[in-house]
Amino acid sequence: MALHARRLSTGVHVYARYTATNAARSNTHNNSSSSSSSSNVHARALIAVRAQTSSSSTQHSSASSSSKQKQPSLQPSAAVAASAASSANGSQMPASQQKQQQVSDALQQTASAQVALLDVEGMNCGGCSAAVQRVLEGTPGVDSAAVNLVTGAAMLRVIPTSAQTADDVVAAAADAVCAKGFTARRRAAAENAVERATRLAEKDEERQKALKRAGVDLAVAWGLVGVCCAHHAGHLLHMAGFHSIAHAHNMAMFGSPWVGAALSGAALVGPGRAVLCDGYKSFVAGRPNMNSLVGLGASTSFGAGVAGLAVPSLGLPASAFLEEPVMLLAFILLGRALEERARLQAGGDLRAMAELLPRVAHLELDESSSVVDVDAGAIRTGEVVRVLPGERVPVDGTVLRGAASFDESHLTGEGRLISKAEGAVVSAGAIAWGAPVSVRASAAGAETQVASVARLVEEAQAKAAPVQRFADAAAGPFVWGVAAAAAATLAFWATAGASMFPAAVAAATGTGASFGTASALPPGALVGLRLAVDVLVCACPCALGLATPTATLVATSLAAKRGVLFRSGEALEALASCGVVVLDKTGTLTEGAPRVRSVFVAGGADGVADEAALLRLAAAAERDVRHPLATALVSAAEARGGRDGDGGFEYVYDSVTVPGCGAAATIDGRRVAIGRLDWALGEVGMGDDANGLGAVDGIPDGLTRVYICRSDDGMLGYVDLGDALKGDAVEAVRTLQEELGMQVYLCSGDSASAVNAAAAAAGIPAAYALSSQSPTDKLALVEQLKADGARVCVVGDGVNDAPALAASDCGMAVAEGVDAASEAAKVLLVGGGATRISDAVRLSRSALSRIRQNLGWAVGYNALGLPLAAGAALPTFGVALTPSAAGAMMAASSVCVVGNSLRLRGEFENWKVLPETTSAKIE
Repeated sequence: MALHARRLSTGVHVYARYTATNAARSNTHNNSSSSSSSSNVHARALIAVRAQTSSSSTQHSSASSSSKQKQPSLQPSAAVAASAASSANGSQMPASQQKQQQVSDALQQTASAQVALLDVEGMNCGGCSAAVQRVLEGTPGVDSAAVNLVTGAAMLRVIPTSAQTADDVVAAAADAVCAKGFTARRRAAAENAVERATRLAEKDEERQKALKRAGVDLAVAWGLVGVCCAHHAGHLLHMAGFHSIAHAHNMAMFGSPWVGAALSGAALVGPGRAVLCDGYKSFVAGRPNMNSLVGLGASTSFGAGVAGLAVPSLGLPASAFLEEPVMLLAFILLGRALEERARLQAGGDLRAMAELLPRVAHLELDESSSVVDVDAGAIRTGEVVRVLPGERVPVDGTVLRGAASFDESHLTGEGRLISKAEGAVVSAGAIAWGAPVSVRASAAGAETQVASVARLVEEAQAKAAPVQRFADAAAGPFVWGVAAAAAATLAFWATAGASMFPAAVAAATGTGASFGTASALPPGALVGLRLAVDVLVCACPCALGLATPTATLVATSLAAKRGVLFRSGEALEALASCGVVVLDKTGTLTEGAPRVRSVFVAGGADGVADEAALLRLAAAAERDVRHPLATALVSAAEARGGRDGDGGFEYVYDSVTVPGCGAAATIDGRRVAIGRLDWALGEVGMGDDANGLGAVDGIPDGLTRVYICRSDDGMLGYVDLGDALKGDAVEAVRTLQEELGMQVYLCSGDSASAVNAAAAAAGIPAAYALSSQSPTDKLALVEQLKADGARVCVVGDGVNDAPALAASDCGMAVAEGVDAASEAAKVLLVGGGATRISDAVRLSRSALSRIRQNLGWAVGYNALGLPLAAGAALPTFGVALTPSAAGAMMAASSVCVVGNSLRLRGEFENWKVLPETTSAKIE
C-alpha cells in the first residue's frame, strides 16, 4: 500500500508541478487567463484527493482480485460520462484539509526519499538474503529494503532527517550488515558505463575464479567418493567371476572403517572446509543458513562414525556413518557448481549491456582532424568525438560532420541499419558503418541513455516482486525449523517410534541393512540419528531464495535487450495481472511524427496574411513545447522561412503549456494561444469570438486540428495535422485482444475524427475509442475501470498521461516521451514499435508463471522431502533416505529452480520485430 501511494504521489506531483508552473506564469501575465489558472488549481486538487483515496482502495481491490479479470460492467461511454460528471462536481468543491495534508505529506516523503544500492558478498541461500534484509530494514532511517540473492545486490530506500543524512543511513546499514559476517559496500551513485562495465567484469572474474575453485573441490570430492566406494566394487567383481580380485588385500583395505574415517576427514577439511566454516560461523552469528544444515549433518554423521570406531561397545555402524560425509559433500558441491554456472549465464545480458560502450574514445581537438585517444569516461558534454566504421559511439549526441548508417539494436532490439547525417541524433553504444563521423556529445558517461538503461535494470533486479514476500517470510525461520524437525525426528524414533513401528525399526537395523549389525544402543536411537541427519541435509532454503530473483533477473535482462525496461519485480507482477490496457494515441499507437496537411487563414488580422505568417506565429508560441504536434508546427514554419523556430518575432515570453489543452505565449505584447478552440479563445480573452463559430465542423477523418488565436483578433486560423499508425500497431492490438485476452481502450486528447480513424485502423472497437480526453478525464477513466474490478495498464508518452499512469496498476511510458511520463511509470519502452507493449505483457506473464512454478517446486519439494527424510515412508514401504541421497535431492532442487528460470531465454530469445517502414496511413 505504501509503495502504491508513493507511486500515485509521484504522478500527481509531476502533473501538479507542471500545471502549477503554468498557472503561476499565466497569473503574472494578465487577468484574462485567470479562469484557466483557476481550473488548473481545481484539477490539481481533484487529482490529489483521488490519488490519496485510490492508494487505499487499490490495495483492497488488489487483495480481493482473482487471476481472472472482472470486465467493467458499465459501457465505456457511460462510465466516462459518470466519471466526468463526478469530476466536474468535485472540482467545484475544495478538498478537505485532512486529505490535502495527507497528500502533502506523501509528496514530501517521496521528494526526500533516496535510493541506494549495496553490493553484498557472502550470501549463500534464502536464509542469508532474509537475514540481510532484516538487518537493513531494522536500521534507523531505512524505509524499505530488498535483497537479490542472485546478483548480490541490496536496494535501500532511505529517508534522511535533520539528525542524519542519507549517506549516514547507508553507511550505518552497511556496517550493520558487516557486523553479521557479510561484506557490504555502497555502489557509486554516479557510476558511468565504463565504471559499471569494470565493476561487473571484476565481479564476473571473481565468480569465474570461484567456479574454478569449485571445479577443483568437486573433482577432489568425487575422487574421494570413488575411493570410498571402491570396496563396493567387490560385489560387481563377484558377479563377473573375478573372485580372487574381489578378495584381494587392497579391496579389503578400502573397506576398512579406519580408511573410511580418513577419507571422511579429508572430505571435511578439504573440499568441504568452506561449507563447514561458513555454516558454523553463520550459526554462531545467529543467522544459520543452508551451509549450517549441511555442516551440522555432515559433522554429526562423521562424529557418530568416529564414536563407533573409538568405542566399539556402542555398536554404532562406523562404516555406514563415515561414508555419508564423503557422498553428501560431493553431491552438495556438484549442485553448487551447476547453480553458480547457471547464475553466471542468467547475468550474462547485464554484463553484455555494460560492455556496449567502448573504453577508449577518439577526441577531436579541433576541426583540422587532430584526434587523441582518451578514456571514454573522461568525455564531457559539448566535446566532439570521432567514430570510425565498425566502432561503437561512446556518447549520446548529434552528428556534426559526415554521414553513416547506425545499428541501434542494443536499445531497440531491431537489427537494421538507420542512415543518419548531420544534425541527426545518435545513441551511445550504436555501431557506425560506412564512413567516419564526428559526433558532438550531448550526454556522456553515466548520463547516456544506455547507462540509464543498465542502471534501471540493475535497480529492478534488486527490487523484489510482491510474490517474493512469501519466500522472504519463510526463509528466515526455515533453518531453525529444520533443526527443530531434526531433533524431533531423533526423539520420535528413539522413543515412541520404536514401540509404534517395531518391524520397521528392526528391518532398518537388522542384519544386511545399511545400518550394519546390531548395536548396544537402542535400535530406535540408531534409526533416529540417521534420519535426523537426512532431515538436516534434505532441507533446501536455497530453492526458496532463488525462486523469484532468478526469474526476475532473466526476464528483466532479456527485456532490456529489446527495449522494455521493468523498474522492479513488482512491475513484472503488476503487468502480468492486468486485463485492461488504455493506450494513448500520438507517439504510442502512432508514429508520433505528425505532419501539417492543410492550413486555413481566417484573414483580416494584422500581420497574418498568409499560411507562412500563421505558421510562424504558431511556431513562436510552440518553440519551447515538447510535443509531437508542436514539433510538426515548428518544422512546417521553418520549411516556409521561419528563423530558428521563433518566427522572427522580437519579444516572445510567458510561454505556458496546459496538458490536454494547448500552449500559449506573449508575442510582441499580444497573447497567442494554440490548441483546442474553446481553450485558446479563453486564454486570449475572446470566449465569444464570432470567427470561431462553426470552426469545429468539417474536420477531415484522421486529422487533428489546432486553432491559433490572438488577443483582440480572436481566431486567426487553424492547422490540420495527420499522423500514421506504427507499422506493427495492428499486430500489437490483435495480440493484446486475441492472444492475451485484454480489453483495449484508445484514450486521447485528439479530436473525435482523429481518434476514431486511428481506432478503426488499429482494430479497436469504436465504443472503446475516447476522444478529447483531458488528464483528469484519463484519470477518471482509470479509476472507473478499477472501481469495476479491472486491473488496468496505461500506456502513454506525455505529461498529460502522468496522473493516469500513476493511478493505474501498471503504467508503461514510451521513453521518447517527456520525463514526466517516465517518472510515473513502472515500465519504460525504449524505441521499437507498438508490439513492445504486447511483448512486455507476454514476458511478464511468462516470468510470473516461472516464479510461481519455482515457488511451487521449492515448497512442494520441502513439503514432500522433509517427511520422507524423517522416515514417513519407513513403516509402510520400508523406504528411508540416506544422507547422501538427501543431499543429492537438495542440490537438484536448486538447480531445477535456476534451470526453469533460464527457460525464459529459449521462449523469448527470438522476439518478432516488425520494421517501422510499414507504417499504416490513417484514413
